[in-house]
Amino acid sequence: ARVFASWLLYDLVHVMALYPRLGGMDTILHHLAFLSCSLLACANRMLPFGFCWLIVGEASSPFLNIRWFLINTLRGDTKIMKLTNVTFALAFFATRVVLYGIGLYDLIINRTILYESEIPDTVSYSLLTLISAGYMLNLHWMRSIVRMASGSRRPRKKKLIQKSD
Repeated sequence: ARVFASWLLYDLVHVMALYPRLGGMDTILHHLAFLSCSLLACANRMLPFGFCWLIVGEASSPFLNIRWFLINTLRGDTKIMKLTNVTFALAFFATRVVLYGIGLYDLIINRTILYESEIPDTVSYSLLTLISAGYMLNLHWMRSIVRMASGSRRPRKKKLIQKSD
């Protein structure tokens, strides 16, 4: 959980430093929620299985980073961008919708384990709420990702900044 929290903190600082170019408030809230989950779970030594499937969700991030690189190098209308969009959508769907959904379902049906432990109920409820909200956000993002991958939504073209003499 510490490595995951470190990655989230690094990425959060990166997103905030370049706000809103790398993401909006939804991205910031996503990072804050999962950073909170990581810290709560680590501090209470809970949900090791849950964090395995949450971390696997990051397998879609390299494709998002490649996409960002292509857009910022003015390659947003290339074949490689189309392939990257589709690959990103497939990776996001597989990890952040399907795998995350299965993991969340397992967590919900086995939630009594959380309440039977010595962990405060507020921590258990907070984790379940944050993880569930994260899944809802992933479903929301999936709609936009499908539009992007199908070509229904085109990436914004960057304007080149010209130096003034």
